[in-house]
Amino acid sequence: MRRNQKESKMSQQKKQKQVENTKISHGKGKIIEGDPKDFERNPMRHHWDAVFAGHPALNRAPYHRGVITQQFRKLKTKILPHNVNQLDKTSYVFLVTSSLPQEGVTCTALNLATSLSLEKDWQTVIIDGCGHKNSLSSQLRGGALLGLMDYLDDAAQLEQIIYPLPSPNLYIMPHGTLNPCRSECFASQKMESLMMATRKTFSKSFIIIDAPATYEFSEAQILSQYCDGIIFVCHKTQTPYDTFMNSIQSLPQEKISGVVLNHASFYSQTAE
Repeated sequence: MRRNQKESKMSQQKKQKQVENTKISHGKGKIIEGDPKDFERNPMRHHWDAVFAGHPALNRAPYHRGVITQQFRKLKTKILPHNVNQLDKTSYVFLVTSSLPQEGVTCTALNLATSLSLEKDWQTVIIDGCGHKNSLSSQLRGGALLGLMDYLDDAAQLEQIIYPLPSPNLYIMPHGTLNPCRSECFASQKMESLMMATRKTFSKSFIIIDAPATYEFSEAQILSQYCDGIIFVCHKTQTPYDTFMNSIQSLPQEKISGVVLNHASFYSQTAE
């Protein structure tokens, strides 16, 4: 009988250990720098390589060379202080948006986040605020995972919705369950609490919000109140000038950090 009790106890401990192993490494309720093995338990791992294979414009660590990589390094240096490690500020939040869908916002957000994650002693979190069919969550087949909207609906805790990616110091917060009242959720006190908690979770962090287009949706204007800077993406050949101007003027002008002119030649003279 004692033997059966001992085996039962060992079985329960083994199951508990398996449950703990499915979560991101954390201490006292806070996410810490994950072990590479964390990603092996991430359901999105099978689709990570496919995302980059299908998007030649994407670059990931540790491949630090190439024209596109250098362009995003230039973008990074323009929006950040010259030496972020000498400042008292320990977190920066950047909103990435555009006038119209399919202008390259998700591509820009992921490339920028990957570049920022290379900064020594800093972690980077991508928040999927879109959830559309071409969003990063959808491409990684992470739509069924707990995410941002589940937290706002009180269906998940913060440590349950941040997942490690294989690039060093890079994490993702998926969109989560689709919600028809997304605008109202983003404007809620719960969203403000989420942004404050995410800022405090990491000792030093860059938070990139992949936001919906401003011309068709209101979410980017709402999310802009939580960010330190806004990166506006514009398709060089497809975005009408009036649409671009109306969209960018709808955002807080003092927070506009820069405009990314997408699909532009590297060798033509373009505004940055």
